[in-house]
Amino acid sequence: MDEASFNLWLKKTHTWTRADRPVRFVLGQNRCSGLTVFGAIGTHLDLPAFSLEESTNGDAFGRFLKKIRVWADNDRKIFLVLDNAPAHRTLANKQLAATLKLELMFLPPYTPELNSIEALWSVIKSDFKQRAIARNMVRMKQE
Repeated sequence: MDEASFNLWLKKTHTWTRADRPVRFVLGQNRCSGLTVFGAIGTHLDLPAFSLEESTNGDAFGRFLKKIRVWADNDRKIFLVLDNAPAHRTLANKQLAATLKLELMFLPPYTPELNSIEALWSVIKSDFKQRAIARNMVRMKQE
């Protein structure tokens, strides 16, 4: 499981130009608050599980843990592989996970390649950016 944040003030992070002619991207006529999507994929879930939240914090993660138990629709212990985000490591969420028969298994720091949902986020975010640009929700121009 992992979460990803989406927003409409996207920007290109890499470009090439001559040193004497810097490139500046103008963004953001449509700035708005972001959206966090919590997601989980795995063998204990019939379908990928997603939940929309306004931010990535301990309370939002706790709500997602409760939804995971409902979506799993069984009493088996579920092992959740996740990163070391502060929201995941709160004492309240660790206790909640134990109550819900969820075993939190934390990945080593800086190892997103070990979490299979990261590849899904990459595809979803790429599609999101292309759709936002195509619908003129984000305007980018080079000056």
